[in-house]
Amino acid sequence: MELRSRSLSDTLKLAVAAGRAAGVTRVSDVTQFGVRGIPVFQATRPASRSFTVSQGKGLTPTAAIVGALLETTEFWRAETLARPGDVRPLAELSTDDIAIWSGARDALAIDLSPSLSRAWLTGTNLSTGASCAMPWDLLSLDFTDGNLDFIATSNGLATGNTRTEALASGIAELLEHHFVARFHRLRPSERRAMQVSLATVEDSVIRRLLTYVERAGLEVRAWSLASDFAVPVFEVTLFDMQACADDITPVSGNGCYPDARIAFIRALLEAVQGLATLVAGARDDLTPDEYRDRQERNIGILLNTLAFDDGPHDWRSIPTIECTSSEQCLDRLAEQVSRITSVPLVAFDHLPPCPGLHIAHVLAPGLLDEFRGPRVEPQAPVAQSALVANGIRQPLSSRKILFAGPSIAGQVIPPGIELRPPAQCGDLADLLSDPPVAVGLVDGYFRGAPTVWHKEILNLLAQGVQVLGGGSIGALRATELERFGMTGVGTLYDAYRSGALVRDDAVMLVHAPAELGFAPLSVPLVDAEYALFGFDLPPKTLRIMQRIVRTTPYETRDWPSCLAQYQLRTGQAFPVSLRDLEAAPSLKQIDTALLVKALSECQPRKPLEMAVPPLTSHYRAMLARSAPAFAAGLI
Repeated sequence: MELRSRSLSDTLKLAVAAGRAAGVTRVSDVTQFGVRGIPVFQATRPASRSFTVSQGKGLTPTAAIVGALLETTEFWRAETLARPGDVRPLAELSTDDIAIWSGARDALAIDLSPSLSRAWLTGTNLSTGASCAMPWDLLSLDFTDGNLDFIATSNGLATGNTRTEALASGIAELLEHHFVARFHRLRPSERRAMQVSLATVEDSVIRRLLTYVERAGLEVRAWSLASDFAVPVFEVTLFDMQACADDITPVSGNGCYPDARIAFIRALLEAVQGLATLVAGARDDLTPDEYRDRQERNIGILLNTLAFDDGPHDWRSIPTIECTSSEQCLDRLAEQVSRITSVPLVAFDHLPPCPGLHIAHVLAPGLLDEFRGPRVEPQAPVAQSALVANGIRQPLSSRKILFAGPSIAGQVIPPGIELRPPAQCGDLADLLSDPPVAVGLVDGYFRGAPTVWHKEILNLLAQGVQVLGGGSIGALRATELERFGMTGVGTLYDAYRSGALVRDDAVMLVHAPAELGFAPLSVPLVDAEYALFGFDLPPKTLRIMQRIVRTTPYETRDWPSCLAQYQLRTGQAFPVSLRDLEAAPSLKQIDTALLVKALSECQPRKPLEMAVPPLTSHYRAMLARSAPAFAAGLI
């Protein structure tokens, strides 16, 4: 596997320390949102000035946790990078620096304006080892700050146990993006020729991963993007070609590494991570458009690649570069860059998040990168408004609002509480123009739309609104935002807070539409296990049924199917009847009743002393989408 100077378990200890320093409030398991058997974890950092959540994937849960923590640590360091005092136009720098950042090159490469004043940091020219100037605005990931002539991205930002490992990872990512951009310029027939014949892949690990994906009802297409350069770079796309009520658009992942096997695994794992991220819906750059027109996007990709079946490119012909050390890996990747462009690689070393870890941001001004996007105008400043700027708050109304659906089924809502449907991204932000005295969050949408964002809850808390959470997504958010003043209620909140529960899908279920009262159509894992512990079952019987309910997808978990699986596995009927199982109490509903009671007892109180959450470009855009009239005065 990948060349590392430290064991994964030792790296985990450092990653935990780094995540704690960065402000991570929770690490959660979102594996069940992607492909079962391929671990994906998510780290939450509510006060982030870039992305609130970061994801990690791997062949093991430990690897996925490490990935999530290291990614969020990278963003933390990059978003807190101080603006230097050296401000001047590129034209006033040395001839060597000017040649790095400006000159004849592709439109998707970096060509900075020589006359635009910008702040400069000192980095390293990786070709010569000499110091060089690097633009602060291309290294900073503070999304509350306006851009200059290019959008900054995290491409090339990487952490390693050593500087060499970090540099190698950063360069590999830049090569990925270069060859992806080149791939997107090809004609469909040219793309078809690059499609990998998955039937020719014999590696046991890759075959196992492909089996997991196929069991999830997904189809895989893969392309070798740089065989003509003798460097392993892959794009892998997952398609859900089955008709379903909840649209999930195609997701892609890319991977580059000297070893073709590792590069392919990286690309496949990244695609799976993308699926889990889309279903979880909490990442700040997700928009409602990501969830629309699934079939059209599927067909569009297939038509643009002619990938209607397995590809013609034999896996055994794909090049692999032999490396025996991370230093050799770095050298080989740098050589590939030099074959593409004469513009050197440059790197900036961030302050280590803790002793033993190294964060480097590598930039390749001569390589292509579609993610850097077009030139943009600086963002307009935010007006003094209801966003609690300078401590000014909107007066609170006497309203109390509850977001709930299936978890409230059969319960009576006390007078004075306004019941609203399960929340999705923007619903709590809509309350900012006329903030209530208290908000209860129980149910929220996953999968079909972006879910409730942390920053909109932080904004309400800064406004003086009491926000209570429990029962479902409310328990997740209360755990993640407890230190910021959100109040958690109930057993599920306690379980997530203590770490006894780490799976986000444990509270998920399928439910009927609003017209049918959001009636539950599946059994959430927490309710299934709560029911089982309410019966006097033999230990072996309990373990078998626990295994069944834990491994059954939330979409299809109901008691009839679980009983059928038990019968199939044991040859015997489960000792508890279907009627008794379906009549068992619901832990989600018990917790919801507690939250409703707490919400009804909320009284106006002295507001918390906290500032508005960082107004990142993504949060501004969400405000504009969710409450245009309100946001019009803010951005």
